[in-house]
Amino acid sequence: MNFRKQWITEKLAKMSDTLLIELLTEELPPSALLNLSSGLQNEMMQSLKKFELLEENARCYSFETPRRLALQIKKVRSQAPQKTIIKKLVPTSVGFDEEGNPTKSLLKKMESIGVKENQLKNIYSDKSGKVEMLFIRQNDLGVCLEKAIDRALDRAVRKMPIPKLMTYQLDDGVTDIKFVRPVRGLLAMYGRKTVNATVLGVESSNHTKGHRFLTNNNVTLDHADDYEETLFNLGKVIVSSAKRKASIRRQCQEHAERLGYKLSDNSPSNLIDEVTALVEWPVIYNASFNSEFLTLPAECLILTMTTHQKFFPLFDNNDKLTNRFLVVSNMDLDNPTNIIEGNKRVITPRLQDARFFFETDCRIKLNKRLNLLKNMVFHNKLGSLLDRTNRISFLSQHIADLIGCSTEEAHRAGQLCKTDLTTEMVGEFPELQGTMGKYYALKDKETKNVAEAIEDHYLPRFQSDLIPKTKIGMCVALADKVDLILAIFSINLIPTGDKDPYGLRRCGIGIVRILIENKISIDLRRLLHKGIEKIVIKSPRENVPNQVYDFILERLKGYLKDKGFSPDEIEAVAEKQIISFENILSLLYAIRNFKLLKEAGNLTAANKRIKNILRKNSFVTRKIIFSQLEHKSEIELNNKIQELSPKIEDFLKTSKFEEALKLLSSIAPHVDNFFNDVLVIDKDENKKNNRLALLNSLELLLNRVANIAVLNLTPKS
Repeated sequence: MNFRKQWITEKLAKMSDTLLIELLTEELPPSALLNLSSGLQNEMMQSLKKFELLEENARCYSFETPRRLALQIKKVRSQAPQKTIIKKLVPTSVGFDEEGNPTKSLLKKMESIGVKENQLKNIYSDKSGKVEMLFIRQNDLGVCLEKAIDRALDRAVRKMPIPKLMTYQLDDGVTDIKFVRPVRGLLAMYGRKTVNATVLGVESSNHTKGHRFLTNNNVTLDHADDYEETLFNLGKVIVSSAKRKASIRRQCQEHAERLGYKLSDNSPSNLIDEVTALVEWPVIYNASFNSEFLTLPAECLILTMTTHQKFFPLFDNNDKLTNRFLVVSNMDLDNPTNIIEGNKRVITPRLQDARFFFETDCRIKLNKRLNLLKNMVFHNKLGSLLDRTNRISFLSQHIADLIGCSTEEAHRAGQLCKTDLTTEMVGEFPELQGTMGKYYALKDKETKNVAEAIEDHYLPRFQSDLIPKTKIGMCVALADKVDLILAIFSINLIPTGDKDPYGLRRCGIGIVRILIENKISIDLRRLLHKGIEKIVIKSPRENVPNQVYDFILERLKGYLKDKGFSPDEIEAVAEKQIISFENILSLLYAIRNFKLLKEAGNLTAANKRIKNILRKNSFVTRKIIFSQLEHKSEIELNNKIQELSPKIEDFLKTSKFEEALKLLSSIAPHVDNFFNDVLVIDKDENKKNNRLALLNSLELLLNRVANIAVLNLTPKS
């Protein structure tokens, strides 16, 4: 390479500017929009990084609307830096003949890796390996952006997370293309320059289209940095999803306040994301429906508006649903009457359907629907939904007896909890299962506790969801979740990896939360053994209750980790094979405070030492023979154990864990003196056995509150 060419290459490598890529498409699927944008961004950045076209401080901004996916990447090089590449050829012994001419083997190898014969002078030998080899040193000029962009784009569109491919033809009427939606334009600019590129049969340019209705003219860009501003000013398009979302939130809030209403805090979490993905220029209008529909359960109306029509319902200051709602439109009109009336006409038939479903369902009482559950298969190995509700009602009654609430109401709620699955309303809106059961139960004159339990037994539906608020609801919720996990484990459909079709992990966390957050004192192992009694299947798996207990224990560990407890604190509790979860948080806070005591490190180390000694040495009896205690330190240790044991038991009976652990720390100096003064593994077998029995007694005391041996603490001298 001559000096001038090298100088130009190096100068180009130092130049950087903004790269802009936009795929203009037909309407993209709203639910997949953000994933598609993220996929395009990730793949393009990976490719450009691989080509060494990104500066260290390069940044990528993604934009997405219903009709476009765009990337604006700052600090992109026009040419990758020059570098030296060393390639291995063949052994020196076969590279050249006796006269120093290259052999056919060498020439063939050079051809295979793209090295020309005139570069023979750059070949050198290296004796550092086992065999002396020939290498060639080459200067790689680095790829230029224009050559890399086609390859990067082609890879990106192939790797994007497309939920379902669409096949369409190009304008030539011959070429078939597969992509998420037809691509109608490709904008590719580097600074002020249009980058020549082709993807999915579309060639690049420096212009795009504005809003489909407000201004569908070509929008020409002068510079890649001007993309967002130019589309906003000339194209009536807000290309940033985040800014469109913020605009929708702000406009909705302003409309609600102006009308004297408010938005709900419990709107579906994905509603605003979905409407953001449906518009390029969001404008909010308010509309209404006939107030006669307000006699229906509010949840039916809200779900109809949010799920089917993507409307935002409005509430009064008492959080009561009104007949007013907000519409997010893609049209900015001086007279929006047609839009408002059109949306009102669209929602009315939906609300009429909801009223029809509700009135039809109310004709059959829930207890008359029990027979309908016979025809609904829960699982071909586990029977019908009626079989499942029988198990739930049995277990609900048992739990109610344990926690001291109405066994009759718990049994009744367990019987009726799944009956709304047979209704028209839940068939149309599965999200309302439980909720509609409550309304139908109240119309059937069931008690308030039974009705609320039917709704609450699905709680918590997800990690941060509410838990049942009534005792009857807690009974049915626990019974439902315990039965589901036991039943599915019984037929060996245990969750593996990320596969959990029955939501058993969610059920496990639900059980943990209900027991802990409601401070329910129940022996979980016994409850699991009780629940398995009613599950009748062929060839059931053995030891299911214990396996389910271990499964729930793993969910407990995850729950406690989310609460901020460290792994060693959690293990100190989990290894005790917890009977009841009600006081576990108090115990963990007590352990955390215990770790701050100066004696804690020494006691933890001593506990580990004791466990090792006892594991390695068997002893005849666990009973201490006091007459054989000869050293002062072992006598004092024994006396301290006898003194502390009943006091700690009293603290544990009243769940005073912190006081128990603080009292336990007072034994630390006696333990230190014992190990300093006494040889445990004495030659005298009687003395050895007696000291091992003493250590066994000490170990039981040290671990009475929690297994402190697993705590990560450093002993203090």
